[in-house]
Amino acid sequence: MRHHHFTTSSGIVLGALFIIAILVFFVPSPASGHGPGHIVSGLMAPDVGPALVRARDGVVTIPGNATSLPVEVSGVQQLGAATITLDYDPDVLHPTSCQRNPVFEVGLCNLDLDRDGNGVPDAVRFNVVSLDGVDVPASSPLVLVEISWQGGSMPGSGNESMIEVQVETFTNVDALPLDVTAQNGVITLVPVLTPTPTPTPPASAGQTIHLPLMTFATGGPPPAFQCGGWCRAGSAPDLRRQSVTSDKTVSDWRIRINGQIQENLVKETAFSALAEAPTGATVYIEAMWQGRWLLACKSIVICTQAEVTSNSEHSFSFASLLMKEN
Repeated sequence: MRHHHFTTSSGIVLGALFIIAILVFFVPSPASGHGPGHIVSGLMAPDVGPALVRARDGVVTIPGNATSLPVEVSGVQQLGAATITLDYDPDVLHPTSCQRNPVFEVGLCNLDLDRDGNGVPDAVRFNVVSLDGVDVPASSPLVLVEISWQGGSMPGSGNESMIEVQVETFTNVDALPLDVTAQNGVITLVPVLTPTPTPTPPASAGQTIHLPLMTFATGGPPPAFQCGGWCRAGSAPDLRRQSVTSDKTVSDWRIRINGQIQENLVKETAFSALAEAPTGATVYIEAMWQGRWLLACKSIVICTQAEVTSNSEHSFSFASLLMKEN
């Protein structure tokens, strides 16, 4: 069993909190336990509403290094101890490490929890303890732990795993339960496309070319995509637009903005699409071709105000944008 141990402090209060956390940490949840989004209720300090524990959504590239994603808490006063279980799909993902926020003096993390008893780890359980209590406003979430994830035994492109959050214990510094809700996360696998070994045509002004390295037994090579920059104004002041074209017919388009999938773009045809996203966002535009989602464009929405144009169809300077990004 892989346990990540965190530094301990001496004292009677620490010992009491730690023993409570450990008892819950090593006792499996009952079959009739709380599901995602439940509320654990108990005696509370005055004027404290339900806290929120959530797993952040994210993207894991395949193949690629592990991606670290946080589990956060918000809207709590005098948090003394918490024990959280995260269920995931082991065919899609597996955890590689667990790092506690140092604001908590004590913590443990079990990366090899087997909830269904089939011999394959399928959950992470961690706990954290604070001697003095931690106050976290609802508007400013605090990281409990950072967990690193990699693709699992069947890491197919576009596969997703729900990260189901279950709160086992959530108490104040006096070991009294606090009200808390849980919010699940979603982690999506995205392929990393390497440059083609054959020479590629130079990018024309205002465009860059992406050539995915995927070949199939039938249907020939996949489409080549051309992606514009982000210097066109969108439907709101903080939004920008990007165009993408394909040299082959595609059956559908979709966009991921900071890991969140949106099925509909601003405009879609069999050979082109128009995307819209907020400034500073990380964006993936994907196209469906022969039943597979292909990565067409990956970029960060960056453009100076001087380069922003209106929604009309006139051109922009993508060469200057490339110089900034490099």
